[in-house]
Amino acid sequence: MNHHTKELVVIVFAATLVAAVSSCSRPADPSPQMRSSPSHQSAVAATIRQTDSEGRHLPFTTKFPDRWNSSNDGTTYEPCTAVTTAILQEFALDPSSVKDTAIANHQTARGCNWTFADNRFGRLSQFLGNGPTLNEYKVSKAPIIRWLPNIQIASRTIAVGARDEDNCSTYLKSGSAVIVTSASIAINPPPIDQLCATAIAFTEATIDKMPP
Repeated sequence: MNHHTKELVVIVFAATLVAAVSSCSRPADPSPQMRSSPSHQSAVAATIRQTDSEGRHLPFTTKFPDRWNSSNDGTTYEPCTAVTTAILQEFALDPSSVKDTAIANHQTARGCNWTFADNRFGRLSQFLGNGPTLNEYKVSKAPIIRWLPNIQIASRTIAVGARDEDNCSTYLKSGSAVIVTSASIAINPPPIDQLCATAIAFTEATIDKMPP
């Protein structure tokens, strides 16, 4: 073996050794199973708030760390825990149909939706978000809501408005938030007055739990 051949062998060997050491020292990329193992998911879920300000558990497990946030902290009222099974049954709502209003983390709207037990196309929702005074709110939403005359419940002013012929809602100020109670039926809706009556009655059934 001549001098040049020996140099070539040494260079090839050294390069091979460096590659081998590099591959051994590089930490293995964790598998998807390791990154999202059930135990890891449980640990993360355990750190997410699941109760209202009074310690009552939500009727579902939220996956959003910021379900309660600076956009909806104007009132301590939590529709998902304040509305009892007895109230839901009184309004022919299916308690097991409860769904969180939030579909993303840090969403402004905080509350719940329920389906009518005898009509899967019908829904009642109660949710809230921080907002201005009722008058300011009505002005800002005038392009999309047909406002009806204000009403009084428990000496508190309630705004009533219809977005379409299949949806009517009440709007009540609580702290620095606006609580919305909405009744809607997507297929063959009844007269709008009937939907408004449902939204108003549900508001009346829960208003005593809403801070001024």
